[in-house]
Amino acid sequence: MTKKIKIKTKWAVIVNPNAGKTCKNHHIGKLKNLLKKYSFHFKLFITENYQHALHLSEELVLDGYRKIIAVGGDGTINEIVNGIMNSKLNNDVILAFIPSGSGNDFVRTIGIPKNYEKAIKLIKENFQKPVDVGQLNNQYFINTLGIGFDAKIAKSANKIKFVGGILKYILALLENLKNPETYNLAFKTDNDLFRNETILLSVGNGKFSGGGFPLTPEASPFDSKADICLVSSISKFELVKSLLMVLRSKHKNHPAVDIFQAKGIEVKSDRDVDIYIDGKIPILENYRRFSIKILPKRIKIIVPKEK
Repeated sequence: MTKKIKIKTKWAVIVNPNAGKTCKNHHIGKLKNLLKKYSFHFKLFITENYQHALHLSEELVLDGYRKIIAVGGDGTINEIVNGIMNSKLNNDVILAFIPSGSGNDFVRTIGIPKNYEKAIKLIKENFQKPVDVGQLNNQYFINTLGIGFDAKIAKSANKIKFVGGILKYILALLENLKNPETYNLAFKTDNDLFRNETILLSVGNGKFSGGGFPLTPEASPFDSKADICLVSSISKFELVKSLLMVLRSKHKNHPAVDIFQAKGIEVKSDRDVDIYIDGKIPILENYRRFSIKILPKRIKIIVPKEK
């Protein structure tokens, strides 16, 4: 006999106390007071280690929670999205955000304020919209997936603890400019099959990565497609030039940069590639061949009201 789930009306608030530099334990009291101020019925859950938010969110959904607030950065949101998707009850769940990470790239795309109180007031307004979710083999992402140079920067940035935000990613970028690698990649998209000597591939459900770099500036997590930024093999000078153009969303004008849309993309490499999803390094069985696709309208999220 299938166990009947008793649906809970309260919010599950999942907090990563180590996200960024603004969500240490002394901020949790402030968070609780603001939630009470705006009459939220909630229960607080504090993550303790890597992937705790993933397992916790899945357990909470299976236990009857249908409203979750993610308090953390892109990595925390990624884990919670994976937990919700793994529960197979994702269509019944509402996900909201209170940003407190170092990058906060996904919430930047959808317009969530960084201020705790403003974010909580927005959640109270309860304007919901179904968001697309990316899938890499059997894992999920909600913002971006990067291959090559992009992923190396993410790896290095995760090791930098003394600064946050875009500065952390600029330092990681400078470190990896010493020896940028290229990969011989074969691609299969919705309608095309091609091969390319690639230095960077970014698959964007959201616009930003690396703490504010708009690699896919026209991407929307609501249009059922990914925006894909492909940078072909170029010199260090041209690579720096193209990355500086990213800050002004002008890189699509660089001859080595191609940006296009697809519902999915299959990638094959002649050797193992560096890869990341939402700033996290995924564990894969095969780093030479994988499938990426966009799953339309999988989770309802709370966003600012459309004007």
